[in-house]
Amino acid sequence: FGIEWLRERLHARQRHDRRLETALGMLHRYGAIEGTLTPLAIEEINELPDELRDAQKLAEKLDRDQRKLLSLVEYVRTEQDRREFIREYFMGDDTRVDNWPQD
Repeated sequence: FGIEWLRERLHARQRHDRRLETALGMLHRYGAIEGTLTPLAIEEINELPDELRDAQKLAEKLDRDQRKLLSLVEYVRTEQDRREFIREYFMGDDTRVDNWPQD
C-alpha cells in the first residue's frame, strides 16, 4: 500500500486533496514520525508533544487563527485607506507617539 492508496481511501472524490500530506508533514515537523511518502514508509518515533494534545491550547490557537483570517477578509473588503487599516491592525486605535510608554 502506498500514499496514493491511502489518499483514495480518505479522499475518494477529491484526488488532489493534500490534507493527508499536510498532516503527515506536521507530524514529521513535531518529531512524531519519520520516513518517506514515496514509497510510503512511516514510523512513529515519539508521542505527540503536549501542546498538540492540550484541547484548551488548540481551541485558543483556532480562535487566534480564525481572527487573523477574519482580519484578512476585512482588509480585502475595506473601503477605508488600506495603510490606515494596516496601521490600526498592528498599532491599535491610539498610535500617537506622545501616548507611548516612556522609559
